[in-house]
Amino acid sequence: MFGPYSFINIPDGQEQIGDDGCSLRNPVEVEVISRIVRNLYRAWDGSEEHLTVGVISPYAAQVAAVQAKLGKRYENIKGFTVKVKSVDGFQGGEEDIVIISTVRSNSRGTIGFLSDTKRTNVALTRARYCLWILGNGQTLTKSDSVWKAVVDNAKSRGCFFNVDDDKDLAKAILDVKKENNQLDDLLDRGSVLFRNARWKVLFSDNFLKSFRKLASLRTKMSIINLLSKLSSGWRPKKRNVDIICEHSSHIVRQFKADSFYVICTTDIVKELIYIQILKIWDVLPLEDVVKLVKRLDSIFETYSDDFISHCNEKCIEGDLQVPKTWACTFDFVRYRSPSEGQFGSSSDADASDRRLYVENVKVSESLLLMKFYPLSSDIVRNLLDDSDGNKASVPFEVTDLEREIILFPRSTFILGRSGTGKTTVLTMKLFRNEKLHDEATKGFQEIQSGISHSKDASLEINVEEIGEGAEDCVLHQLFVTVSAKLCFAVKQHLSQLRSSSIGAKHRGGSSSVGEIVDDAALFKDIPDSF
Repeated sequence: MFGPYSFINIPDGQEQIGDDGCSLRNPVEVEVISRIVRNLYRAWDGSEEHLTVGVISPYAAQVAAVQAKLGKRYENIKGFTVKVKSVDGFQGGEEDIVIISTVRSNSRGTIGFLSDTKRTNVALTRARYCLWILGNGQTLTKSDSVWKAVVDNAKSRGCFFNVDDDKDLAKAILDVKKENNQLDDLLDRGSVLFRNARWKVLFSDNFLKSFRKLASLRTKMSIINLLSKLSSGWRPKKRNVDIICEHSSHIVRQFKADSFYVICTTDIVKELIYIQILKIWDVLPLEDVVKLVKRLDSIFETYSDDFISHCNEKCIEGDLQVPKTWACTFDFVRYRSPSEGQFGSSSDADASDRRLYVENVKVSESLLLMKFYPLSSDIVRNLLDDSDGNKASVPFEVTDLEREIILFPRSTFILGRSGTGKTTVLTMKLFRNEKLHDEATKGFQEIQSGISHSKDASLEINVEEIGEGAEDCVLHQLFVTVSAKLCFAVKQHLSQLRSSSIGAKHRGGSSSVGEIVDDAALFKDIPDSF
């Protein structure tokens, strides 16, 4: 990592407004710089060679933050010099080792004046022997600036490294998250804590909400440390943490962290292979654990015995329990057939009722794990806004294919098994239509007011056809599903997205989400097949 040339990828960084209210800083990069300089000094200490280190950032707030972090620790050390300056401050200068802090870290690829080629040229040419660049590779690549070429070049030369490849730098990120009370950021499978762990970890929305409500930093750190150990394969040997569900044989595990218990289960997902994963359901006081286990049992009751059996299998390597894998030569059937067990025989139960029951249970599970993340005003303003040619930002975890479907403007037929993201895609398509309709309506109002400017290019607006009263135009959308629970969930989250993004002052009565129709008697005479 610390050769003549390296790009050190720091996806866990977070750009912030500096104390001056104008410039930007990135506390994670500040901490990483501090560790690198400390390690350089330790390696140099005792040497008779002279070593000069330069830290460059285009942002004054970052320069100030690094200077404050280093303090006077390396001043007046004969033979070891550290200079921290802006790009302009280093113009004409040269140091043995140069560390560049790019600061910017966002999902939009916005980098501001960092894209200035002249400043970039100055920064990249100040090193005499070693050049180490710190930055968020994804942000810089999305910027479509000279920095995209820098990142691509580093990758092609084998000089691109992730910050957590170095254990000391990975610990630096954990320390700065703790110091700035940003432990919530670590609860993501792509964070420095979990992206290289033996176990893939999925967090339910209930767990994330419960974690955020915890007031004690000590308790939060205890839970973080526990999750880190669990994801590495550690399991306690002296205590029995297993709870066997009453109606299913699925095992729920509870692990104590301070006065709370983390509740998790083993599940199986299909990637290139079938692999066990950890599902973290919630963190609760002991008296609430039984209630959650009963709720989970009602879900697991619908799982097939074979699926539960595979979930409960263990694979031991030394002192660690590691995920068990299976080749995809056959399909794992998660849910029981409607004719099994509690669903009764096909001769004495109504087929549509059985299918509805199974579907509702699937929805119950999906609601526990649904990836609806809290939306900040910045995210909402850019939600699904690809007018600049950038990829849409959505409050879900979506694949590139799902994103492409969401943005596809024509009719779409989506085919997939349960849990593959169909509802996520449909919900975001509904919301996208709401946003485009709102933009069109506001655009027409501005045209009538003598203000003419372009709106979303993907929506064609014929002003003459809209006519007077377009501001009262209502967008009608129809979402049909067999499950009332799923319908309610989609309606609720669509309403939240719309009210957060578009705002009540613009919407008024311009859109209508109808009441849920869930009267089985209305459809009693409709055949199940044609």
